[in-house]
Amino acid sequence: MMPLRAIICIIAILAVSICSFTPAFAQVGTFPEAEGVEASQGVATGIASKYWIELKIYPPVTGLSKKLNLYVGSKWVILKNPGEVILEQVIAAFNNPTLFETFVVYDDTTNLIIGLVVRTK
Repeated sequence: MMPLRAIICIIAILAVSICSFTPAFAQVGTFPEAEGVEASQGVATGIASKYWIELKIYPPVTGLSKKLNLYVGSKWVILKNPGEVILEQVIAAFNNPTLFETFVVYDDTTNLIIGLVVRTK
């Protein structure tokens, strides 16, 4: 049984390895306080306050089937081709905002999501 402060997390690494996770690696479990991780130049973090999911991209783009868009700070950031587990966890977090939050690590230049953590508050 996980302690109350346990963190349920999903890590979706696209281009950069953060906290020694490998690209496209997803984990459900505990995660150290993400705010303590030093951000590289061009990497920003924040808590998502809104989301929308593009289930079918229009106009069609080769190699892109869907997108998860998260509103962080004052901008929309994008996770291309998110897996079903990631979508389920993000939706569950937004459906239970008193219990969970979605912490996002993204490239501040391209607005692409590098890491994603769904955790208890």
